[in-house]
Amino acid sequence: MLISESTHSLIEGLFVCENIGPQSLKGISEPVDVYRVQGETDARSRFEAAASRGLLPLVGREQEIALLLDRWEQAKEGEGQVVLLSGEAGIGKSRIAQMLRDRVAAEDQVQLRYQCSPYHTNSALYPFIDQLGRAAGFARDDPFDIRLDKLESLLAQSSTGPAEAVPLLAALLSIPTGDRFAPLEMSPELQKERTLAALIAQMNGLAAPRPVLVIFEDAHWIDPTSQELLDLMVDQAQAIKALVLITYRPVFTAPWGGHPHVTSLTLNRLGRRQSQTMVGALTANKPLPEEVLDQILAKTDGVPLFVEELTKTVLEAGLLKEEEDRYVLTGPLPPLAIPAHHDEVCLLAALDDSIVSDPLEHLGRAVDPGCARAFTEASTGRLGAGFQVAGHRFRRRRCDAEAVVGHAARKAVLDHRNPDEARHQASRKLRSEALRGDSGLRTVRRDQDRCCHPV
Repeated sequence: MLISESTHSLIEGLFVCENIGPQSLKGISEPVDVYRVQGETDARSRFEAAASRGLLPLVGREQEIALLLDRWEQAKEGEGQVVLLSGEAGIGKSRIAQMLRDRVAAEDQVQLRYQCSPYHTNSALYPFIDQLGRAAGFARDDPFDIRLDKLESLLAQSSTGPAEAVPLLAALLSIPTGDRFAPLEMSPELQKERTLAALIAQMNGLAAPRPVLVIFEDAHWIDPTSQELLDLMVDQAQAIKALVLITYRPVFTAPWGGHPHVTSLTLNRLGRRQSQTMVGALTANKPLPEEVLDQILAKTDGVPLFVEELTKTVLEAGLLKEEEDRYVLTGPLPPLAIPAHHDEVCLLAALDDSIVSDPLEHLGRAVDPGCARAFTEASTGRLGAGFQVAGHRFRRRRCDAEAVVGHAARKAVLDHRNPDEARHQASRKLRSEALRGDSGLRTVRRDQDRCCHPV
């Protein structure tokens, strides 16, 4: 798959891309920079991809980090702990988990990371299968015998009995063992029970010589079998040197609150001063016009992701001009210049923290929120999975935006123009119009309805 430079900038960190340099394309007068998509990176989520490019300083979470470090110290002394970290989408759960990982990285410890996915809520033990494959170092083109060797090596590190654990976990990973191990001859129920026991034994074995930090993210997407295993992990964590951090959204009811070694922690929204600190980090501490800052702070309502994304959107919308020591408005601030609610600026496009199994769908999801799935629609004729959205109003707006941008790309093909450039221009126009209220999108939609003819 070949993509433009603008698309590459949007999927950087999620995909490995090769710059093949300027290319002369049919219908385009000047050579354009083109990238070849070679495959996915090891990033498990959009947050990890963003982290590889640098993160804003963590703001307003000093107490939460201090509590987690206190529980870590208790775990290191053999008093295992579990922390349940809940909060709405975009509130900073993954950011706090990353900060904890960074703070303990220099110590002699082991980290186990499990990531749930909205696309695998019915895939038994998906987070554990994914973690085993990553920990063992499986490559996409590894033959089965190499994968079996890597699995044996991984399990040997935890002092579990390979002769018992390897066949069970090889079956879980769909790796045939051939004649190296005796075939599993037991009922499905017994095989499941022993597989769960082998995974628990791996964690316990790793925690014998050194403490273990277990991070289990997005438990609101957990599959039933994984929850059974997580129940066992929570029960047994108290007796080993382990801190288990489980993150989830409020839609999930955590069943572990009654244990004495379990601490529940809810992330609240940031205060005005904390949100203002985030805005300053994005503007290099150059002040925004007071009326613009007031609207950003009021309308993002203390959700860190919204603060970051809306500030970026405002900075890129052409409403402001950067001067030596401040930003100034380029003209009068129009009414409703900053959309009145989060879903109206497509911010929820950034909230899906999981990796999509289909790279084309993932690529479509990574494109500018105004474009949404237009890239895959225009270039492959397929629609991606779409964004996680909230409410009928945002779904309607997203579909309108996709139709407009998709039409721009199709019309560009008919006019022998660069469809990537047309998509980009249409997307930027939509984002600019969105900052000025509904009327702009209605105008673009009306124009599109007048001349939209499918290719």
